[in-house]
Amino acid sequence: MTYFRTTTTPRYVFDWPAGLGDLEKQFETLFSGLAGKAPAKASSSVKTGPVAAKLRWYENESGYLARVDMPGVKKENLTIDIEEGILTVAGQRVFDGTGKAESETKKLEYKRELKVPENVDVEKISASYENGVLSMSLPLREALKPRQIKIG
Repeated sequence: MTYFRTTTTPRYVFDWPAGLGDLEKQFETLFSGLAGKAPAKASSSVKTGPVAAKLRWYENESGYLARVDMPGVKKENLTIDIEEGILTVAGQRVFDGTGKAESETKKLEYKRELKVPENVDVEKISASYENGVLSMSLPLREALKPRQIKIG
């Protein structure tokens, strides 16, 4: 024997406030023209801004280590500049255009800026690049490094 239970569930219908009725019609008009249309292919002349590269920052007793992820960027397409205490890392990944997603994007630009701490010796900053990761060593000034003083 099968039992059926019937319940009455209240239904809530959203009713626009009096002043917003026209807004609903405007949205319907705006989006009704988009139904069934594919997005237009982006032009190769469309320019987008640089992507903020992922930065990881580490600190130790001798200074700082910054690692910036720039996958696919060749070493010759990287630049590191320092001006007025701002370190700017920029890179450009150039696509060959063979992939479907790459056909619209000829290049991808990365850029990251960071303020160099005042206790860093900017003349001794060094960098290396391997497997899409730029590693920068920012050593502390000699006078600011922690040291132990021997008692004589």
